[in-house]
Amino acid sequence: GMAARHDAVRRAEAGGFGSISDALGTAVLSQLLAGGKRGTVCATPIDWDRLQWEMPLVSRLRPKRSASTGPTHSEPASTHVSAEELLAIVRQAATELVGRPIADDASLLESGLDSLGSVSLRNRLASRLGVELSSAFVLECPSVSAMVRYLSSLSPRAASRPVPAVSHSQLPVLVIGAGIGGLSFARQLEKAGTSVVVMDAAARVGGVWQSLANASSKLQIDSPAYDFDSTAMPLPGDHSWKTSFPSQAEILTGCQSMAADLMGPVYLEARVQSVRKVDPSEYEVTYSRAGRTQRMRVSGVAAMTGGLHRPRRHTFPGEEAFGGHIGLGVANDTPLERFRGASVVIVGHGAFAVENMRTALENGARHVTLLCRQQHMVLSTFCNWLLNSSKGVMPVSDVVDVMRPFYAACGVEVQDLHSLARDAAGEWTLDQATVPPGSDLYFLAQMMGKLRIVVGEAAGFTSNSVLTQDGQELAAEVFLKCLGSHTDDSVLLGLFGEGSRVQGLWINGDPNLITYNDGAQVPRKVKSLMCASYAFFVQAFAPAYLHFRAHPDEHARALARLTSATPTSTDAERVLLELWDFLEPTKRVLAERTLELLPFDRFQVERENEWERYSRMLGGTGEEGLALWQLLRPTLSLVHRRNPQAPVEMRSRHPVLGSLSVFVPRSQRVLFLPGQGTNARLARTLLERTGWIDRSRLDFVVPDAPYEMPAFTNELQLEQVGLSNLVSAGLYDKTARYREWRAGFEALYQQHHHGKAINVTDVEREQWRVTLAYLREIVERYGPFDGIAGFCEGAAVASVALHLQARGEDHGLGSVRFFIAMAPWRSPMHQQEGMFRPGQPLKLPMLQIVGDNDMDVFLGAAPHFYADFAGASEFRHPGQHVYPPLTPGLEVKLRQLINASAVA
Repeated sequence: GMAARHDAVRRAEAGGFGSISDALGTAVLSQLLAGGKRGTVCATPIDWDRLQWEMPLVSRLRPKRSASTGPTHSEPASTHVSAEELLAIVRQAATELVGRPIADDASLLESGLDSLGSVSLRNRLASRLGVELSSAFVLECPSVSAMVRYLSSLSPRAASRPVPAVSHSQLPVLVIGAGIGGLSFARQLEKAGTSVVVMDAAARVGGVWQSLANASSKLQIDSPAYDFDSTAMPLPGDHSWKTSFPSQAEILTGCQSMAADLMGPVYLEARVQSVRKVDPSEYEVTYSRAGRTQRMRVSGVAAMTGGLHRPRRHTFPGEEAFGGHIGLGVANDTPLERFRGASVVIVGHGAFAVENMRTALENGARHVTLLCRQQHMVLSTFCNWLLNSSKGVMPVSDVVDVMRPFYAACGVEVQDLHSLARDAAGEWTLDQATVPPGSDLYFLAQMMGKLRIVVGEAAGFTSNSVLTQDGQELAAEVFLKCLGSHTDDSVLLGLFGEGSRVQGLWINGDPNLITYNDGAQVPRKVKSLMCASYAFFVQAFAPAYLHFRAHPDEHARALARLTSATPTSTDAERVLLELWDFLEPTKRVLAERTLELLPFDRFQVERENEWERYSRMLGGTGEEGLALWQLLRPTLSLVHRRNPQAPVEMRSRHPVLGSLSVFVPRSQRVLFLPGQGTNARLARTLLERTGWIDRSRLDFVVPDAPYEMPAFTNELQLEQVGLSNLVSAGLYDKTARYREWRAGFEALYQQHHHGKAINVTDVEREQWRVTLAYLREIVERYGPFDGIAGFCEGAAVASVALHLQARGEDHGLGSVRFFIAMAPWRSPMHQQEGMFRPGQPLKLPMLQIVGDNDMDVFLGAAPHFYADFAGASEFRHPGQHVYPPLTPGLEVKLRQLINASAVA
């Protein structure tokens, strides 16, 4: 079946998991049916000697080794494996995390391993080999070979008393909080076999959805990420919301249903007063309920009280002069009829401010103004969907590209937002104190003149207006103060005794005491986003909690790393990095869950229908809905990059039939022109070895250059043009014949080093005519192409052809929307022949890739080539004249190029 076709059986067996024979499958099924129990079961043979994957569930099942057959607690496991086994372990771990085999001496970071993958690799090797590795392990040992050398050199640790895995009693874990977080955390513990008791001081379940939300409140992120089973694929009996953005009523009904489904009790109006440790894994909880003080013994406490404890209150100068309604916009404090025909001023720019903007407009408000000190990032619902459906993190650069047209439609340059900045390396970072709100109406209302964003502060009032500090008068009949909420940690910490503190997620460094509000979702100086859902992180942290309860020695080491503050990382960043091995697989599951429960086609139709409905509500004709399609170009480009096999929707507007769609199966195809002294086969090999074939998500069509030439034989020249390694690897034959374009490199070399004038002959002109005809033939036979790329001489040829195409000559490149130029140069021969227009750069997105250690002739040519394109960007790598490895930094530049081409 599918497992065999995709080689899953072989890969599983190599990792220690076997396949299930018919006899074994029948026996397991018979035993399960006879048992009469409910649950989810995974049946698999395991070869414990070959098992190299360390996962909390599987690790708990591993048979205990005797002292004579396994490593002791006082020695690292690396001292008990052979050099060959150690090399195999490191190779496999590196291959799994990079996604392809890597040469032993190659830099893993340059081969595509990102920072989070580095942490995962360190954690995996440390767990597999039983050693302690620093957080900078991958930087200090950048290749497989370096890692093996270091791991082989580790001396046995000093003998110490082993810390056994803790076997917890049958006492339950107390979960404080019966909102989305507390109920979903309790559900995850019960699914893992741990009993729970839930307590909440409120009279009803639901948390802030009960205490602060309005009846008109709706979820602002797509619902698969904010569910009680967000980290599991949908199964019969699991909970899933009926709508994409559930209302307060639906969420509270879901909370009530989930509380009823828990096997452990849920005590409401139960206020926890103190938690006292009585044994290493036993705690006495004192709480009040029904007017009586009571006590209970538990094996741990999870305080999931969230971060929205009470709304901030503030009285602005002159409020008493205002004749309209003043409210906080929470807990139904503003009657909906107040909005009809009113001008509404809302102080704030967070989730509640954006929600009240929606509520006001839905209930007939004439106009809404958001008055804020700083304009932060608001995400479209499409951007949130892309974030939740990403199998890992989503770079802020992608967020910027997706949101750019939405902000541009409102007259705002996205890069001017206060919360966006570039770091020293030129990468986008996002820094704001709250989770970005999600709303499409936020942008549509601005486009239609129904919403205005004013940066400033309220300084006074008249009977029907708000006065700002800079002298503006904002008409208002309703004034809402959405100033956010206080997170009161003192109450929580007071439960655990004087001087208690939170370290990472743990209270007082105790693996049995955990708490989480919403710190992991808040983007403080981050280059990537993972998920905006509080429920997701709560559920992702549940297996980490169980794992560290069972392995306090591992928890102690993790806590030591978490509390080693560095000026370059925040507490939230250290938590995410340390727990990445728990977060990564759950995020992958969330992505698959989102794609299954809310596929993009369905999501897009729903959102387009809502956009059209809102445009009519705001007084439009519905035609404004067509504008959304134009805003979605970068979004659709990113969706297509993630699933290149999916057909692309092409829309047109017929004068009689209206808007029509055609779904065209395609992937982005790029014509790649090799450099001098190589051929198509060798160029394809170089693209494969540098990661462009596997990771760029581009389909490269690579033709031979038209003219034959002898191979390079000079050793210095081979080294300078990056071919010496290919000679030693047997991939470049110095006795063979290769190909070239005859674009005039010799003239460039002579001009650069000797200042010689260029004299173009009739023979060279005829050769160039043949080259262009050959190129046209390639395009007609194998095109059309979305992009064109070239290395060295190939880039020079591509550049000339593009400029001639722009001047009206048809070389078949009219469909080209982007250009990737590796080690490029402008041909002096073609320049003298007038094929470039001085001072008229080509308006085409172009990415120029240059090696800092390339030859002077190429480094000198790069600025001139760059100046020929109005949409140029550049990436520098530390290499020489070589095909550049597709590193994470270069991938970011490539994504930006593709996204720019979608907008162009």
